[in-house]
Amino acid sequence: MATLTGQQINQTYDGLLKLEDSTTGITNSFQSIQDGLGNNTGLRIKQNGLFGGGVMSYNQLQPQYTGNGYLATSAAQYNAGMQNTIIATPFYDSGLYSYSAITTYTGQITTTSDTLEYAIYSSQMINPFGLYPYEPIVSGMTASTTSTGAKTFIFPSNVSMSGTGAGLYWVVYKVSNSGVTPTYRPGTASTSLSLSNTYQLINGIVLGFTGNYTASYRSNNGSGNFMSFSGLTTFNNPYSNTINTLQSTTTTLTGNGLGILLHTIGV
Repeated sequence: MATLTGQQINQTYDGLLKLEDSTTGITNSFQSIQDGLGNNTGLRIKQNGLFGGGVMSYNQLQPQYTGNGYLATSAAQYNAGMQNTIIATPFYDSGLYSYSAITTYTGQITTTSDTLEYAIYSSQMINPFGLYPYEPIVSGMTASTTSTGAKTFIFPSNVSMSGTGAGLYWVVYKVSNSGVTPTYRPGTASTSLSLSNTYQLINGIVLGFTGNYTASYRSNNGSGNFMSFSGLTTFNNPYSNTINTLQSTTTTLTGNGLGILLHTIGV
């Protein structure tokens, strides 16, 4: 491999990459990426935007919400024994935005005095099992289980995933009661990570596949909505790198992951 060590600029600039405008730096307008002689590479770049042949190009537009979304309907009932234990459902975040609030949806109210606590966690990789929740980004949130509809929690201060960057994050939650099968049902996440949908396959290319379950993480139900930790009851800070040993061994649990909307306030 060639090195620039000891080389003169006038002998090496033609092999260096630069922007079309050599004086402004990167801006909000697209510029061609060129070699030192001014030849276009086929890539164009701006702040939060990239276009080019042979790459998955995008022009970043600020959405009103991010998260995994939710369906404004009642999800399937959770299995017996899932009360008072930790459940986690993944979602993708670009790491670009800050958030002022989070919204969940209560699809069916409780008749068993269920309560819902939840938090957002970053990811850790545990080889060869895939991604698991790691550290809380925001915690201590609750949602009403006694009336249906959208439930918005305003963050005490703005929340951002920019410190850990783009990738999979986790809604970690617990449905608590006196020890009976939960009757509360959330609005299920509208973005599933099942192997049958394109979103999952794209992330499989980027993040890889794990074992015989879904890309990037092992789920406990066929549609890839959630992990269930039958051996875990607390919101730890952080979760250890042996959290995988506390995950349920059952892969056919009923119920659906908790859907969320994160309210964006800007880049």
